[in-house]
Amino acid sequence: GEDASKLLPDQRNLLEILEDIFVGTSLDAPLPNPEEVLPASLQEGSTEEGGSEGTVTTAQGDKEGGVVNEVSKQQVIVQYLKDSVNFATQMQRAIPILCQLLGSKATSDILETVEFFVSAFEFGLAGAMEGVRRMLVLIWSGEKAVKEAVVEAYKRLYLNPTGGNLRSRNLAVVKNLTALTVGATVGELTSLEELICELVRSSLLSPGVVTLLWERFALKIQGTTAEDSRGALLLLGMAAGAEADIVRSNVDVLVQEGLGPRGHEDLNLARDTCTALLKLGGQKKRKAGSHEEPFRFPADHDMFTGLADILVKGVENLSNPYWVPLMEQGLNVVYKLSENPDVVIGNIIKGVAAVVLQAREAESPEKQAQEPESGETQEEPPASPTKVITCSSGVLSRLLALAGHCALRQLVHLDVAVSGELKRHRALQEERNNKAGKKGLTSANNTPSSTPAGKGKDEMSMEDEMGLAGASADDAEAEYIRKICEMEVVTGSNLLALLAPVIVTVCSNPIMFPHPQLRATASLALAKYMLVSAEFCEAHLQLLFTILEKAPQPIIRANTIIALGDLSFRFPNLIEPWTPNLYARLRDDSAHVRKNTLMVLTHLILNDMLKVKGYISDMAACMVDEVSGIADLAKLFFLELSKKGNAIYNIMPDMVSRLSDPECGVSEEHFRTIMKYLFSFIQKDKQSESLVEKLCHRFRATRTERQARDLAFCLSLLSLSEKG
Repeated sequence: GEDASKLLPDQRNLLEILEDIFVGTSLDAPLPNPEEVLPASLQEGSTEEGGSEGTVTTAQGDKEGGVVNEVSKQQVIVQYLKDSVNFATQMQRAIPILCQLLGSKATSDILETVEFFVSAFEFGLAGAMEGVRRMLVLIWSGEKAVKEAVVEAYKRLYLNPTGGNLRSRNLAVVKNLTALTVGATVGELTSLEELICELVRSSLLSPGVVTLLWERFALKIQGTTAEDSRGALLLLGMAAGAEADIVRSNVDVLVQEGLGPRGHEDLNLARDTCTALLKLGGQKKRKAGSHEEPFRFPADHDMFTGLADILVKGVENLSNPYWVPLMEQGLNVVYKLSENPDVVIGNIIKGVAAVVLQAREAESPEKQAQEPESGETQEEPPASPTKVITCSSGVLSRLLALAGHCALRQLVHLDVAVSGELKRHRALQEERNNKAGKKGLTSANNTPSSTPAGKGKDEMSMEDEMGLAGASADDAEAEYIRKICEMEVVTGSNLLALLAPVIVTVCSNPIMFPHPQLRATASLALAKYMLVSAEFCEAHLQLLFTILEKAPQPIIRANTIIALGDLSFRFPNLIEPWTPNLYARLRDDSAHVRKNTLMVLTHLILNDMLKVKGYISDMAACMVDEVSGIADLAKLFFLELSKKGNAIYNIMPDMVSRLSDPECGVSEEHFRTIMKYLFSFIQKDKQSESLVEKLCHRFRATRTERQARDLAFCLSLLSLSEKG
């Protein structure tokens, strides 16, 4: 009974048939019809056999012949079903191995495996769907043959339905593709998006399919569920990545459906609508020298008013966890597509802040947190600075998340969009000046007084040739943007700056504000504010590192270390003195924090944003971490580091000393594991000789027998020459 419960459906069905054959339900129960179970070839063989048995003339002979004939038929059936069970079992064992084979380095292995999964899926083999989903990631393959094979496989499986008229075939395609979105992970959806883009670029996704996707999204096709509608919207957004006109031609439908009444009920639908709208802004950066005006909508467009309405009215519904993801994607849309994003966002922040101040009346006391009056100043000046108000922790955390993400998007907007517009206007102005200059030069050549002017032009042309004119203008624009970020976004007296004291107060008072969600949001908002201004960053750096070290929730520490990685890129000189505190998180109790720290430090070191110092021994210790994923990441880091000149060789002596130190090192067994891996990167004879000499000198400084053994072990790993 226990073994039977572990069987797959195919195997269970076959065993039930075998049980009926051998045991039977009753004496009168009919035997299975061979024609239903057997292939045609076996049926024919049975018929011939039956014919030869049936030639006995007496009635007894007929009866005996019939029994023999029936038994032989059942024997053939049993053998056939045994073979079927065996085949199904072998296939089930093979599928996990074949899934691994999709990651093979040999192109021929991958192509054969793709072909197998396509055939298996067409035959309805149980488990084939897992392989079909795994194939998706191969769309990113650098091998053209593999990429083409994946596109062809999905075309064969999903885009070539048979039977019916054109509309029914297109509807089948839509249903097939929608099925791929159901239950897909973020990684699978990203790969699916690339596949859909490839299909659009190759004109394999017909206009009829796109039309049906719009109809399905708008619930115009009978029997369409809310999940089907969302799947259609996801696919439309993916297709728009290759051809923005797919969304551009139906913006009104998108806004009415996704950001209208349905959007209020289903925040996930509204978020996916925002994802689709983002494709209108184009995916690629504009080429330098491009004079194309960015595609934007007026601030009072239904898109922005609808989004603001959903965010303000939905902020109090704390049972819906999708408000923050919608808010983040919504802000991205506003900054990418609005002509006046600051106006739209300002109204949203004021609306949410008003709800925060009113929420205290409706909330129960245990769910409340106290907020200093300074948080109210975005609405009106306080009458009494000492007055304290209470409000919902959940709603306040959403306001802080909104403010933090707004600060980050404002920085990106200034650095990319505003800076790009300044350059575009300057390029247009230079073009006009050049045209005017050519006309002036033509008329000046016809007059005798052109000599002094000519000298000036020579100087100008020399400056232009050296690129000084453009470079100085670029510097001036960059300085202008930097000043705005420094003085007018999170500092001063603007809307975001007035919310800064609230964020700092929540982060500084864990006893007064114990709500975990509120503290996580506030710490993230603080980090985003710090990214904008060096002055604000320097003032609150100690607070952020205190949160990193002392926050009881691992998720806060994990978020903070990622934020500090971003701050290291933006303000390297400010973070550099705190480097030991970053490395210290490699010894955190939480595996999530250790993994994030390792990934952040890997990026910083390999991108030359952080100098390789003695603390790197902590990264080497991660190679023996109890979590295999962290150990693999650490090994990958040293593999990449070994490609950067003599980096490994330079750190080896110090690494050996630190890791064999009895006070802060690792166990002897772990030490040997680490050293075996690191010394495999020392290939040059000169490096080996030098290390032998350095390690031998260290024998005199050893304090324990263990240190001497460690040094001796390291020497045994080096290839010794006659000189050594």
